[in-house]
Amino acid sequence: MVFRSPVDRVMPVFLADERGALTQQFNFHQATLLRMLDGLDDGRGARRDGGVVAGDYAA
Repeated sequence: MVFRSPVDRVMPVFLADERGALTQQFNFHQATLLRMLDGLDDGRGARRDGGVVAGDYAA
């Protein structure tokens, strides 16, 4: 089974009250993390090294 991120990444609004700004920042960073996990299958997600393979980040 391949993981698919259930949320969209929305840029936070910079002019907001403190609670709203913190909530938007949290949601943005949460969505960023979920986006990084998008596409991992059970095998790669269970590996202790995070499933990174040397060829994944070739320049």
